[in-house]
Amino acid sequence: LSEIEALGFEVTNVGKRIKSSKQRYSWRLNISESQTTVDLFNSKLSKRLKLFVDSQLMFQEKKKKSEQTRFYFKWKDHNFILLQQGKTFELRVDNVSFSHLQLNYKTKTEFEYSTPQESQPPNPFDVYYKQANTPQLSPTPSVLARSNYSASNLFVKPKVKRTKIDIPEDLFATPQNKNLIKHKSAKQFTTLNSPENKSSYKFLSAYRPGP
Repeated sequence: LSEIEALGFEVTNVGKRIKSSKQRYSWRLNISESQTTVDLFNSKLSKRLKLFVDSQLMFQEKKKKSEQTRFYFKWKDHNFILLQQGKTFELRVDNVSFSHLQLNYKTKTEFEYSTPQESQPPNPFDVYYKQANTPQLSPTPSVLARSNYSASNLFVKPKVKRTKIDIPEDLFATPQNKNLIKHKSAKQFTTLNSPENKSSYKFLSAYRPGP
C-alpha cells in the first residue's frame, strides 16, 4: 500500500430543493501518483445509492431498511470495499480502512516538514553580493528636519548683562600699613599717615585687615 495515499474525506449536502435530503460522501486518494475520487450519493427520500469512481457509475441500487450496504469493486489493480456502518459509510482499500491510510499519510507529511535541514555555512560571495546590492534608503525630509534640529535648540539661552567690577589689586595682599583708605576708584589707595594726603582727600572708608 505504499503507492496509495489517502488525501481527504468529506460529506456534503447536495439536495436540489432540500439540501439535507441528499448527501455525498467523497474519498480522495492518490494511487500510483494519480488522483482518484470515489463518490457515494445517498438519497434519504428515494433511499437510492449511487457509487461513482472518477465520475464513472459503478453501482446503483435502492437500499432496504434491514440490509447493510456492501459494495465490492476493483480499480487500478486494487480491491475496494464500501461498507455501511450505521448511518455512515466506510471505504476500504485492500482490506485497509481509509481512516488508517489517512492517518499514515498525515504522519508522513508532518515528519517530512518537521525534519530540519542541514545547516551550511554562508557563501562569502553571496554575502558580499547581498551587501553590495542592498538598496540604500535615503531619509525623508521630515527625518532630516528632526536630525538637523540640535538639542541646544530645545533650551533658550538666558540673557546675561555683563557688568564690570573693579577689584583692588592688593585685596588679597598683606598691606604694610594697616591704615588704608579708598579714594575715587578701587585701584587708587592712599595711606592715612601720608602727610601730603591728610589735607587733600576726605576719608571715605577704611580697610582694616585682621591680624
